[in-house]
This record gives sequence, C-alpha cells and structure tokens, in this order.
Amino acid sequence: MNSVTIRQAWTHLRLPFSWRLLPVALFSLSQADQTNFQGWALIAILAGIVYPASHAFNSYYDKDEGSIGGVEFPPPVPPILLPLSWALDATGLALAVFLGGAAAIGVLIYTLISKAYSHPYTRWKSNPIWGWFVVSFFQGSWIYLVVQSTCSKASLWDAARVPHTAWAMALSFLLVGAGYPLTQIYQHQEDRLRGDKTLSLLLGVKGTYVFCFLAVGALQCMAIPFFLSLSALHLFIFELGLLPGAALLLRSWYLQKSSYESTNDFSFWGATGMNLSFLLLFFA
Repeated sequence: MNSVTIRQAWTHLRLPFSWRLLPVALFSLSQADQTNFQGWALIAILAGIVYPASHAFNSYYDKDEGSIGGVEFPPPVPPILLPLSWALDATGLALAVFLGGAAAIGVLIYTLISKAYSHPYTRWKSNPIWGWFVVSFFQGSWIYLVVQSTCSKASLWDAARVPHTAWAMALSFLLVGAGYPLTQIYQHQEDRLRGDKTLSLLLGVKGTYVFCFLAVGALQCMAIPFFLSLSALHLFIFELGLLPGAALLLRSWYLQKSSYESTNDFSFWGATGMNLSFLLLFFA
C-alpha cells in the first residue's frame, strides 16, 4: 500500500468531521447522574473509531466526485477503504465491550444501521423520509440513550427518570434532524445521478430551508421547558450554544447561498457552539 492510497483512505475517514457529530453525546454526558471514565471513553471511541468507520463505508459505496461533509474535493476511493471500515468497526466494538453491555450493544446496533443506510442492498439513504429519520434517530436519540446507559448508575427506566429521558431523546433527535437536510443541499445533482432521493432533494432548496427553520422552531419549543426545569442558567447556556448555527442558517437563507462553503460553515460552527454549550452544562 503506497503513500497515495494511505492519504486517500485517511481523507475518507474524515476524522475532523466527528467533531460535528459530538453534540448529542456531550449533551447526554451533561445529563448523566454521575461522571465516570466509561462515558468519556465511549465518546472517544465514537469520535475516533466508530464515526470514521461509518464515513469510510459510506464513501466506499457512494464514490462521490463532488464535495462531501468535511471534504470539499474528495480523492478517489481506494479499494482498501472497505476492509479498513470493517476493521475499525471491529476495533470500536471490541473496545466498547470493556465499557459494559450497554456500550457494546449500542455500538453494534449503530454500526449495523450505518451499514444499512449506505449499502446497495438496503440503501436507506435513497428513501427521503426513512433516510432522514434513521440518521436523526440513531445519531441523535440512540446515541443519547447509549451514552446515558453507559454512564448512569440508576436505571433509565425508573418511573421518575422516564419523562426526562424521553424528552432528552426527542431533543437529541431534533438536534440532528433539524440541520441534517441542509448538509445535503449542495449534493442534489450527484444524489440525483446516483438515484438517491434525499429529503433535501425532495424538498428542493427553498423547501429545505423552510424545513430547517420549522425544525429549529420545534427544537426551541422543546428545549425551553426542558432546560428551564433544570435552571435558567442551563437554558441561557443552551441558547448561547444554539446562536452560531441559527445565525449562519439565517445568513445563508438571506443571501440565498447553498454552496459547500456556506453549508460547511453552518455545520462546523453550529456543532462548535453546541459542543461548547454542552461542555459548559457538564460543569454547571
């Protein structure tokens, strides 16, 4: 394996993009009833191994020539990318086993779902509603539940905790689902040629913006009572974290820009705001 192949494979892992997938995991950690090594270790496994494995698997079957999340000019897909993806999945699962049954089962199911999302035999990605739901639930609600189950000392299904957990899982769903269609908006031509009818392609450019605004509004309606039930400070910190993404969404809409650059800015700074917000909530 030469240096060019290594560079190509490394690029398709999209390790920096994992930063944009961390808000839900950090949100879950901020809501855990105890802080422990297992929670932080699980987040490291997700960001450093599981998410990159999913990116590699997706890239192998998509073979995008245009911009993808976190990479404006993707290199050719090397054949080694598929076995590398499986090797990373196996490594992530093996490490998760040491963190307990909840982490292992959570990582295993996430891995299988990510394969079904991209693989030609199932290709959930090509169904606009189902594809959006799968990403929103498993990158959102499911990750929240897995991190909580790994960290928490008490059962999540205690009667007193069920409403809080269910509300937080719904928030996690919207944290992912509200912005996800916007990240597909510059890939319409390539998705159309490949036969993938994403939600953004179904809605069109203007419809995608309307959907995102409505979803952010729903997120706000759920977040206000949730964080106020903790404290006014918690709500303030959350709203502060939401501000960069909301501002960039409004700016993109106002300028009618749906390019890779504008979407990349929204994705990165939106996630950065949320990540910093949830880290602050962790210490609040």
